[in-house]
Amino acid sequence: GNLSFYINLPLGAVALLSAWVIVRPSPREAQSPFDPFGFLALATFLVALLLALSDGQREGWTSTYTLTLFVAFTIGFVAFVVLELTRKHPLVDLRLFANPTFCVGVILGLSLGAISYGSTFLIPLFTENIMDYSVLRSGIAMLPGAMLVLFLMPVVGWLADRVEARLLISAGLLIYVLFSYLMSRLDPRVTFTMIAASTLLRGGGLSIMFPPWMARSLKSVSLEKSRMASGMLNVCIGVGASFGIAITATLLERYQIFRQTVYAEEQWLTSEGTQAAVMGFQNVAIKLGQAGAEAQVTAQVMLQRFLAREALIGAFSDCFIMLGLLALCTIIPALFLRERQAG
Repeated sequence: GNLSFYINLPLGAVALLSAWVIVRPSPREAQSPFDPFGFLALATFLVALLLALSDGQREGWTSTYTLTLFVAFTIGFVAFVVLELTRKHPLVDLRLFANPTFCVGVILGLSLGAISYGSTFLIPLFTENIMDYSVLRSGIAMLPGAMLVLFLMPVVGWLADRVEARLLISAGLLIYVLFSYLMSRLDPRVTFTMIAASTLLRGGGLSIMFPPWMARSLKSVSLEKSRMASGMLNVCIGVGASFGIAITATLLERYQIFRQTVYAEEQWLTSEGTQAAVMGFQNVAIKLGQAGAEAQVTAQVMLQRFLAREALIGAFSDCFIMLGLLALCTIIPALFLRERQAG
C-alpha cells in the first residue's frame, strides 16, 4: 500500500549523494531580485490547471469545481504574462519564446510528456483489468522497459553528440508508434513475454527521445538563461503528463461506453448470435446448480459483463492508437528542431 512510496527515499538519497560527489559547483552569479507576484501568479495557474486535469474526469469536466479551476487558471495565466512582461527582473524571462528552437522544444516537451505518461497510465490498467495481473506482476511486466532506459541513456548521450537531435527524436517516436500499434492489437490471450517485449520497445523509444530533446533545446539559449530554460522544459513535461493522463482517462471511458453501445445494438440486430451466447452462458449457470429461470437471468448478466469486457478491450486499443497518432504527429515539430547553437 502506502509503504511503496518509501522506495523513493533510498533512491533519492543515492541521487543526492551522487550529485554532491560528481557535479562540480558552478561559479557564483549575481542573483536577480525575487519576484513574489510573478511566483504567486505562476503557482496559481499551474496548480489550478493541474488540479483541473487530475480531478476533471472524476468531478466532471463541466462541473462547477472544474470550471472554477479553469477560470482560476485563465486569470492566473493572464496575470503571469502581464507581470513578467512588465517586470525589470521577471521570475521567468518570456523573451525565451522569441527563440524558435526553444519554442519547438516546449511543444515537444508537452507532447513527449503526454505520450510517455499516457502509456504509463494505460499499461498497468490493461494488465490488471484485462489480463488479471496482480499489481506486482504488472510492475514486473514494465520493468524490462525501465531497465532498458537505464542502460541506453549513456549510449544515447554519446549518440546525441554525433547525430542530429531531430533524427534521434524522430527515430524514438517511430519506435513508440510501433509500440502503440502492438499494444492496440493485444487481447486477453497475449503472453506475459509479449507484454514485456512491448514495454521494451516503449523504453527504447523514450530513451532515444528525451536526452537529445533536452540537450538540443538548452543549447538554443544562452548559458545564463539555461537554468531558467531547463526549469521551463521540466514544467512542460509535467503539464504534458497531466494532459496525457487526463485525456487518456477520459477517452478510455468514452470509448468503452461507445463500443458497449455499438456491441449491444449488434447483439440486438443479430438475435441468433445473441440467443446462442445466452444459451451458452445459461448452460454454464445450470452446471453451477441454478434453476431454469434463475439460470436465464444469470446468463443475461454474464452476457452484459462479457460485452462490457470486450468494449473495455476495444477502448484500450483505441487509446493506444490515439497515443501512437500523437507520437506520429510529434515528428513534424521534431524535424524543425534546428542545430544552430546560441551565441
